[in-house]
Amino acid sequence: MVSADLTKLERELLEAVQSRFGQATDGVDEQLPADSPGRAVVESALRSLRERGLVTSEWSYGTIDLRPRDGTEAVHREYEGDWRELTDAGRAAIGLPPKTEAVAERFWMNPSSGPWRVSPLIAPLCA
Repeated sequence: MVSADLTKLERELLEAVQSRFGQATDGVDEQLPADSPGRAVVESALRSLRERGLVTSEWSYGTIDLRPRDGTEAVHREYEGDWRELTDAGRAAIGLPPKTEAVAERFWMNPSSGPWRVSPLIAPLCA
């Protein structure tokens, strides 16, 4: 199992990146539950996780909301940098199901037959 190979910081980083849409590097560093060891150490650990196939990264530009560790009010700002997402291997390393299973558990579509039957006109869309 991969999780045995994770350091405490790596596990914390994977848990920080596990949100549904991923996380910006700024968000990972600035919102860590424990004190951050520093941006350089965090980026190095994230690169290591990417090389091991536990996270993916993509250069992105947009706006993010950051909630600092000290509990102060969230900050809304523009962001340009790496955006991280967990892979299925990364999800498994921290005990989460694959993303397809997690999405299936979260969302429900009305079946085309059964006690919750829908109109035959939209049944193909709900199957």
